[in-house]
Amino acid sequence: MNEAEAYEFYADPDHLTASGPGQRRRRPMKSGMIPVRFSPDMIAAVKRFASQDGVTVSTWIRPPPGLEGAPASAASSHGRSRQGAIG
Repeated sequence: MNEAEAYEFYADPDHLTASGPGQRRRRPMKSGMIPVRFSPDMIAAVKRFASQDGVTVSTWIRPPPGLEGAPASAASSHGRSRQGAIG
């Protein structure tokens, strides 16, 4: 379905009604925010690595899905720079 077809489909009010009752999650998706502080040197290094990879600092810091807890070598094989020690 292209954008024009999607526009036409959702322009019909019948396609905007709920298909069933709403469902509540049994537990929250995430436990909560955890504040993290970095030294100025660490921030500078992360900014440099993120720039080399062409991504934002936030994107660079967060591991790709499925790589959480993976060694740095696994992350680098997915396009993330890890040259030099930063921690």
